[in-house]
Amino acid sequence: MRLTRLNPETQAPALVHPIRFSPMAVVLSSLVLHLLQKYCPSDRGGTKAHRKVATFSLLVLLWTTLAYAQSSISAADARNHIGEDATVCGQVASTHYAASSRGKPTFINLERPYPTQIFTVLVWGSDRPKFGSPEVTYSGKRICVSGRISSYRGVPEVIAQDPGQIRIQ
Repeated sequence: MRLTRLNPETQAPALVHPIRFSPMAVVLSSLVLHLLQKYCPSDRGGTKAHRKVATFSLLVLLWTTLAYAQSSISAADARNHIGEDATVCGQVASTHYAASSRGKPTFINLERPYPTQIFTVLVWGSDRPKFGSPEVTYSGKRICVSGRISSYRGVPEVIAQDPGQIRIQ
């Protein structure tokens, strides 16, 4: 039964890791800040509206870069990223909907079938209506799942709460 998800080393929920920006995001944000200071200085008559537009543009640039900068990792490499938010990709080797188990979990195992799975995507029964029949939808396909990587009994996993977390390649 899968009841709790704890960091196996500390037996506590995984801590939030700091956000890491890509080098491109840092360079682009530095460029935008430089242009903002050069062309919209308040002492040269730049208006607050100009500065607000430039600041908003900078925030959109950083947000977009952060969203797209996240690179994917293999199912085998996920064990090195416990506690981190990442996108894990792999071939679905087996699926199982445990309808009679507590929490009614659906297990989507990548690269190797249960019980030797390399990585598991877990969909709890409470989230299952959003997915339809994930054990059928993703069976045999190559998928990528995004979310916080945790570990359960030594196997890395991501708990998918929304279908947008999983995409078929």
